[in-house]
This record gives sequence, structure tokens and C-alpha cells, in this order.
Amino acid sequence: MQNFKIHTAFMVFAVAVTAAGCGDVATNTTVNTSNLTTNSNMALSNSNANTMSQTLVPEAAEPGEYQATVTMRIEAIGQGQQATAFPTLTAQVARSGNDRRMVFTMPAGGRIVFLDKAGTNYLVMPEKKQYAEINAETTGFEVRRILMPEQIVQQVQNLQGVERVGEETFAGRQAVRYRYAATTDTQTQAGQVATESFLIVDSETGLPLRSETVSRSQSGGNVQGYQGLRVITEITEIQTNTTPDLFEVPTGLQQIETEQVRSQIDMIFTTVAGVLTQVLNQTQTQTQGTAPAANTNTNANMGMTATPRPAN
Repeated sequence: MQNFKIHTAFMVFAVAVTAAGCGDVATNTTVNTSNLTTNSNMALSNSNANTMSQTLVPEAAEPGEYQATVTMRIEAIGQGQQATAFPTLTAQVARSGNDRRMVFTMPAGGRIVFLDKAGTNYLVMPEKKQYAEINAETTGFEVRRILMPEQIVQQVQNLQGVERVGEETFAGRQAVRYRYAATTDTQTQAGQVATESFLIVDSETGLPLRSETVSRSQSGGNVQGYQGLRVITEITEIQTNTTPDLFEVPTGLQQIETEQVRSQIDMIFTTVAGVLTQVLNQTQTQTQGTAPAANTNTNANMGMTATPRPAN
């Protein structure tokens, strides 16, 4: 099957979101849909970043028991504030101690359930009535890296150079707002990239209720006609209790082997890649003659973070 190589320069914008703009970013990420191995080498520092202060985010935490919905919306920013929206990523997540569950809704439709139960990881495909026991080698990617609150909280806790704006009420919940701003020399065709982020942390649970990050080239550089990226992540529908049935091991389903799991995931992410490629091609057509675009081919250099990691 095709290899979908994520364009390094465009990834700088996306990594600025998942790393919350932590300064210099060197990224080498390739998604191979034939074996679904993801090789990410991200060096994060703030040696060349202009930061506000060295405030940390002490409120950020993950509760021992909760359930919630996580959504991530991505927009590529072209010239004149023109924005192209990518498919929204949505997941229902739950945790009870060491047990975790994540229901990942694919942009093209269908669900995948990742379950960690008593030290064993399961992947469940409800519509196909199939499941498998999995590990990192089985699937080769990690949805939880960007959509599981566990990982989001870890990223927030590692933030340096943020400014505490103050307390507020957000979506009916008491919260604390933070701001982050930095400029990074990407040493790519994107040039100097300015990143500004707002982060709202729930005072009761410690979960990040909303983060919005805009990363934009300040030197006129662009990747595939885009000059920046806006990413909005929200955690909503928070409940601080769970029920045992959320973490039950699958029964009455057909167990499938590793190769079948890879085949199913191949089809899913090939579909997602096709959607993103179509969006990029449409936008390039609209911007032809107004902004230089990077070379593209049928293997699709795509502005998409190497995301989904199997989780729970």
C-alpha cells in the first residue's frame, strides 16, 4: 500500500500544538500504512524561543476516575486568513485506576475501541464484531499521544515559559487561563514560526478544558500554500465517576490475529489520508498563482500530525 510521508516543514506547525510550542522542534515522522510503523524523533527545547516567563501549570492533573469527550479540530491557514478545516478527531475516554478506555470515532465513520484492562491491551471494532489483543508492535502507532487526557496533561505539565492570565468561569466550570507565546526558527521553508497558545485548566479535576494554538510563519514562508495552523483541543462532558461495564473485556466477538488488525487499520488510515489529500489538493487549486506551493505527488505530503495511538 502507499506510503504517506508527512511533510517535515508542515509538521513544524502541528508539533507546535502537540508540544504546545516548546521552542525548537526537529521532527522526522513517517507513517507507513503497509506496516503502520511510526518513527518520530522530536527534539524539544526552548533555546531559541522568546518566552514570557518560567511559570509552570500546577493545576494540570488527570483524575484517577473520570470519563469525558475529547475533540481536536485542525485548520490550515492560507493567505488572507483563508482557512481549510481538516476532519475533526473525536474520542470518548474513561479511566478507573489502571484501567483505561478510549472510543475513537473515525472522521470517515466507524469506531475503534482501545481498552487497557488488568495489564492487557485490547482493540475492539464493534461494527465488525471483532477484537484483538494488541501491543505497540501490533499496530505501530499511538492514538493516546494526542487524544488521551493522560498524554495531554503530561504535555501541559512540561510547559515552561507560560503566563498565568487568571481565574475565570468556562463552560460553567471554575478554571485557570494560561497564555504562551514564542517564535521559533524552524530552518525549513516555513521560516520563522510564531506560536501563540491559550490554555484553560479545570480547577476541580485538573483537566485541560480547552487549548487553542495558532502557529504562523512570520517570514512569508509557506508549505503547500499554507502559512500556519490552528489547532483547538477540548475536553467536555466531564464526569468524575465511571461504571464497571465500560472496562469489561469483550465477549461474544470474533478474536482476530495481528495481521488482520494491521489490515483493518491500513484501510482506516488510508481513508483518512485520502480525505486530507483531497482537502489539500482543493486548497492548492484555489491558491495557485497567489502563493508558491511545495511539490506534491500522489504519495501525498500531508499536513497531518502523526497521531492516533492506540490507547484505551
